[in-house]
Amino acid sequence: MKFTIVLILLLQLLSQTIVFAQSHDTKFMKKANEYFERSDYILAIDYFEKVNKLDIISEYKLAYSYQHTLQYLEAVRVYEKLVNFNWELSDEVLLNYGLMLKSLEQYNKAGKAFQRYLFKNPRDHEVRDLYLSCQSNQLRKLKRNRFNVIVEGLSFNSEQKDFSPLIFDSGIAFCSSRPLRKKLTVHNRDGYSFINLVKVDKSKLGAYTDVQLLDKDIFSNHHVGPSYFDKSSNMLYVTINVDKNEVIDGENFDIHHLEIRTAKYKDGQFQKMSDFELNNKEFSVGHPTLTKDGNTIYFISDMSDGKGGTDIYVSHRNLSGGWDPPYNIGEMINTSGNEVFPFIYNDSTLFFSSDRHIGLGGLDIYKANIRNNRVVSVENMGYPFNSSKDDFGLAIDHDIEEFNGYFSSNRDGGTGADDIYRFREVPDNISVLVVDSLTKEPLPNSSVILFDCAKEEISNGVTDDKGFYATSIDLHDFCQVEAMQMGYIPKIINTEYLEKEFGGMYVIIDLVKGNQIRMEGDIIDENTKEKIPNATIALQDSKYIHLNKTSSNQFGHYQFIFGDKAPDQTLNLNVSASGYLAKDASVNANNVSLDGVIRRDVYLKRMIKNDLLEIENIYYPFDKAYLTPEAKVILNDLHRIMVNNPSLIVELGSHCDIRGSDDYNIDLSRRRAESVISYLNAKGIKTRRLVYQFYGEKVNAVDCISCTESQHQLNRRTEFKILDY
Repeated sequence: MKFTIVLILLLQLLSQTIVFAQSHDTKFMKKANEYFERSDYILAIDYFEKVNKLDIISEYKLAYSYQHTLQYLEAVRVYEKLVNFNWELSDEVLLNYGLMLKSLEQYNKAGKAFQRYLFKNPRDHEVRDLYLSCQSNQLRKLKRNRFNVIVEGLSFNSEQKDFSPLIFDSGIAFCSSRPLRKKLTVHNRDGYSFINLVKVDKSKLGAYTDVQLLDKDIFSNHHVGPSYFDKSSNMLYVTINVDKNEVIDGENFDIHHLEIRTAKYKDGQFQKMSDFELNNKEFSVGHPTLTKDGNTIYFISDMSDGKGGTDIYVSHRNLSGGWDPPYNIGEMINTSGNEVFPFIYNDSTLFFSSDRHIGLGGLDIYKANIRNNRVVSVENMGYPFNSSKDDFGLAIDHDIEEFNGYFSSNRDGGTGADDIYRFREVPDNISVLVVDSLTKEPLPNSSVILFDCAKEEISNGVTDDKGFYATSIDLHDFCQVEAMQMGYIPKIINTEYLEKEFGGMYVIIDLVKGNQIRMEGDIIDENTKEKIPNATIALQDSKYIHLNKTSSNQFGHYQFIFGDKAPDQTLNLNVSASGYLAKDASVNANNVSLDGVIRRDVYLKRMIKNDLLEIENIYYPFDKAYLTPEAKVILNDLHRIMVNNPSLIVELGSHCDIRGSDDYNIDLSRRRAESVISYLNAKGIKTRRLVYQFYGEKVNAVDCISCTESQHQLNRRTEFKILDY
């Protein structure tokens, strides 16, 4: 009896606990959803995490909140629970899951997520770009330092958000969430203080001074964002986060509407801010940047005609001094994602950030070339401007020739949530000195070739009169250097494990004396006489046995190094290039110049359908279809051409002279074509690559009536035409 009573009491207590927990879950869910709808993601996360069991929609909202507060690992953890559910947000889950993995540099898993998305949405070219971004060949390109810059963190960065640098006066102005105001207000969207516009100056030593508010009166009551100073008018264009007077909980405003304000800078002071005429309560405008003359402004907006979240727009100043209606800059830049932080440089280059184009992850910085107000190309700036995290807010000093400036990033290894970095060009960051191994004397005119880690050529040149060769390359993808000099043995140095000093590398190559013979030349277009890059050159002996292989460089030049003698007296070069007819070129290895060079240029002919092959026609005795010894020599040449060009399809056009009836001549043409096909079949050429036509006497090489025997002979022939390749 006692046991029964105790059991009943326990069940009642458990029931009350469950009801109590369910009641709290309901309250927590209500608050979580309210905060989520207001984009107060920090508060939404706090309440979602208090709920005992979330439904699938709430799980998605929690992952989305983690994503928008840059908690990548937590976002991935929740998205992984959802990727295998088949529901209305499956596509969004796969896309966001891939984006988060990409930000964590888990490119292989990210690529698989984007691939699953593309199975269901094959025409989404933007997600196709995201997928391509995760492939090793594309990553290798993106991680090359193509602009030869080094990047440095700056001493004034804090543990807060510091971003969007603006070169102003003798220092830098930038956005910062550091607590410089008396009244500290936290933004519940990301958990950081509202943004100030601050500045640092440079001392005579080049160090930065303490951070101060740019103007403690004008900007102090606003949540400010990226700004631009127009020197032509001494006007500061400021992004302001404006509340719509929709008070939510008595403390926090729903701050999500952007406007641009202007403030005149006069006598070292900012005047009162004025409204910008393109502001509109129906949509946001912000992140302004202007051309040098101040007559064109680029900015971001979420107007209804946009491609995605925020797009970049353009407006031109009109004759009355106002601004024309803005227009969308177009789909070469704008995507279904977010395009933000534009910066116009020299009126023809627009830098911006995007989370959709091919990139390393998060926001990447891109460079768009503009001609006559039209975007003509867009390219990713690559490493070290970009990382797997958010990289944005690039600014360049217009008043200097060097490609120097600043940008912001939340990449790993920084001081705070967002940090400002300086970049500067580094000329000639690799120096190679070639010397004699015994005397240590420099070796001028030595050939130097630099290779990346995939053994692809990066750069090449010759040493100067002091034995030096210097250039600028991406040291992160520089793995090998080769030096060559006449009378010396070529030498290759692996540079992967050499010390890379800050900004450069110094390599000394000592060459040992020894005899050296090399073969070199150019691969040339037969018609245009232009050099052909990336041609493949196979070195063979006199029996066509493979010895070595190389490719022509960007100037169409190739080279083989032999040592003290060539491997055979007679050599063959088998040369091929995309769109060209591959050919053999014989080389007399005894024809060596005084400096040890065997020179052999090779001319290639472009393949054009219905063009005749440039080999001799084969001719037949009168009224005969058998192949003469001379004809077999020519067919051996054709056989070699078809072996060298395995996709080539050839028409065999057989002809007769004008003697005999049409029917007889057609039959004779057929038998002659069959003789050719049988001969080539026996040498391994498939019949499907040989198409025969019987022309009889319809197409004569020599148009004559009272023909001589030699003219009849010219008409009795088989010609070879390119049908396909």
